[in-house]
Amino acid sequence: MSTAESPEEVLNSAKQLLKNQVFSGRFEERRLIDVGKVSMYKDIIIVDKSEKEFTKTLKTVNDTLVHHFEENIITCIVGTQSKLGTSCTYSILTNLDGVPLGGHWFQVKNVSLYNDIFHITLKSLRPLKNDNNTTSANITEYISNINKDAFRKWLVTFLAFLTVDNIVSFSRFMAVLVLTFFTGCYHLLELLLRGFQEVNVFVHNITPVLVACVDGVTKVFGGFFILIAMMWNSWNMRNKLQNQPSQASLRNNRVDLMFLEHTMRGKSPQPPYLRH
Repeated sequence: MSTAESPEEVLNSAKQLLKNQVFSGRFEERRLIDVGKVSMYKDIIIVDKSEKEFTKTLKTVNDTLVHHFEENIITCIVGTQSKLGTSCTYSILTNLDGVPLGGHWFQVKNVSLYNDIFHITLKSLRPLKNDNNTTSANITEYISNINKDAFRKWLVTFLAFLTVDNIVSFSRFMAVLVLTFFTGCYHLLELLLRGFQEVNVFVHNITPVLVACVDGVTKVFGGFFILIAMMWNSWNMRNKLQNQPSQASLRNNRVDLMFLEHTMRGKSPQPPYLRH
């Protein structure tokens, strides 16, 4: 389109590009927006990022209108750059009739120019059934763009850092770091060897003391048990000696009774201990 075209020709070109176009988008909210000197409520439709062809068409129409009319026209096409500046999301300001919030399939019904305001009339065809899939695809694409942008920034920073002075400084730093690491390992190994040597000397010196202590404890407990055993044997011998006289006296009494019985019968037998 050239600047010599009339407003009607520009509007007809926009109609040819946009009319009856079908795209997927999300009805986010209804907001009070200043349109020229008048404030009015507009429904904000965010075009899905997967609609790349329709997004290109919107950009072409918007650039043409701005280029042809300069600042004398207000368009209902709003482009929003991402925070990283890697992508642009387009929104359409329109008026819907009884359409709930959420994802829908929309169709461009008409394009008009009224009071220096470029209007796009939309019609909701049906809600998006794969709304979650579309959202997941948008999130995946957003994360991919973030990763690409982060890698690009890192690469630019790295290449800017990659100078002769920085390389020499980094080499010196790495040499000092490696030398410090090996020196520390050497001193640590030396300290461990000294520690093992001291432990060996300590064990060598403490072993006779421990053996003497164990031997002394063994002798103490052994003597204590021997003393108990001797006391037990002495007590048993004393009981046996006390029981023997009583048994002899009973035997003598039994013999005397037998001798008395025979005497009373007229017999005088000899006691058993006098018989041969």
